[in-house]
Amino acid sequence: MMKKLKLMAVVFLCFLFIMALKIDSVSTQSAKNVIRVTEPIPADVMNITDKSCVMCHAIPGKGFALANLNLSKWDKYSLAKQAKKAKKMCKMITQGRMPPKKIRNKYPDSVPTKAEIKIICDWSKSLRADN
Repeated sequence: MMKKLKLMAVVFLCFLFIMALKIDSVSTQSAKNVIRVTEPIPADVMNITDKSCVMCHAIPGKGFALANLNLSKWDKYSLAKQAKKAKKMCKMITQGRMPPKKIRNKYPDSVPTKAEIKIICDWSKSLRADN
C-alpha cells in the first residue's frame, strides 16, 4: 500500500511539473502576442499638434487635458486607442472646441487653419481602430 501511495505521489508531482511547463509556455506565447505596435504621429500632424495641442496635452501640460489626451504617451497607446484619440482630435478641432476659447483668445496663432484641420482629420481616418 505504501509503495502505491509513493508511486501515486511521484506521478502527481510529475503531472504538476509538466503542467507548470505548459502554463509557462502558454504565458510566454501570450506575452509575445501582446507586443504593441503603434503608429508614430506623422511629421505634418506633429507640426500642427506642436502649435495647437502640446501646450496642454503633453507633459508637463494641464491635468484635465492630459487625462483626455497625453501626446507624450502616444507611443504607449494601443493602435485602437490611437485611432480613437485621433478621431476625437478631429472632432474637437472641427467643432472649434479645441484649442479652448481661452487659449484661442490668448494665443490666436495656436488655432489650426482649415487646411491643418483637414490634415488632422485625414490622418485620423487613416488609423484603424480594429487592431
